[in-house]
Order: sequence, then structure tokens, then C-alpha cells
Amino acid sequence: MREFRGRRYWLVGASEGLGLALARLLSEAGAEVILSARSEVTLKTAAASLPGPATILPVDVGSTDSVSAAAAQLP
Repeated sequence: MREFRGRRYWLVGASEGLGLALARLLSEAGAEVILSARSEVTLKTAAASLPGPATILPVDVGSTDSVSAAAAQLP
């Protein structure tokens, strides 16, 4: 299995469903995850449910300006 500890992944659509399931797997494997979706409230709940470090970064992928602004904020 690949080593995820010490790596960081930005997941878009990570507030529920498959995106959140992937975030959980990566977090359990030791990765830091950055969660994005439109709803900040849902992202906060998702991040709180993960065992490892998670940052939330609200973004609307339907808006180029929103994606550009979010990418500029990445740590």
C-alpha cells in the first residue's frame, strides 16, 4: 500500500458521499486533507468527523473566480 503519512490532498466534493469516504480513508492513513464543497457548514461537520488533520476550503467549482480564490488560499 502507498504511504500517505505526511502528504496533503485537496478533495473537492468532500462534504458527503464518495468524497467524504475518500477523505476518511486518507485521513485514517495519516494524510492531511483539505476538504472543499460549497457549504461551509457541511464541510465543518465533515472535517470534525475525521480522525486526522483537516482544513476546510469552501469553493463553488461552477465559478472560475471561486476556484481561483480557493487555490490562492491553499496552504
